[in-house]
Amino acid sequence: MPKITIPQTVDAHSGREIISIDEAAPLLGVSSKELAKAIRDGDIPPGVYWKVGRRVRLSRSKLLSWRELGGSASPDHQIAA
Repeated sequence: MPKITIPQTVDAHSGREIISIDEAAPLLGVSSKELAKAIRDGDIPPGVYWKVGRRVRLSRSKLLSWRELGGSASPDHQIAA
């Protein structure tokens, strides 16, 4: 199984599996606001994220797998989940 390399520019906690919207947005190349809107609009598939109270948490590995399969949180692209 190929190893996924995470850019070092994310943050000091880049090795964590459970990440916030602020940590996930750079992985997709979008702003935190764009990612939050994509989640609200249902563009990010269930299972990649979940709500903890009013906060959203994402699985880094599931997010990257979804992205590799063609998913996009960019407002210019439709989601291919």
